[in-house]
Amino acid sequence: MTSPDRGQATSRPAAIAKQIEQEIRSGKYPPGFRLPSRSQLAEQFDVGQTTIVQAMELLKYLGLVRGHQGRAGLEVRDPGDWVS
Repeated sequence: MTSPDRGQATSRPAAIAKQIEQEIRSGKYPPGFRLPSRSQLAEQFDVGQTTIVQAMELLKYLGLVRGHQGRAGLEVRDPGDWVS
C-alpha cells in the first residue's frame, strides 16, 4: 500500500481510514478478520501510531471494526453492522 498524498485536503487519518474501509468493503478483510497491529499499519502507511489510532477510531465510528475487551487489535464487523 502507498501512503496517502500529503497534499490532499483530507487528513491523513481520514485518508488511511478510507483506504482500509475500501479494502474491508471489497472483501479483502472479511468479517471476523483481525486487522494488522498498529505498528504494522504505521509501518505500512509510513505514519506514526497516533495517526493509525485516529484512523481506527474513524473505522469504529462507521461500525466497520470493533475491539474486544482484553484482546489486542480490531476485528472487522459483519456488513449488517456497518453504517452506510
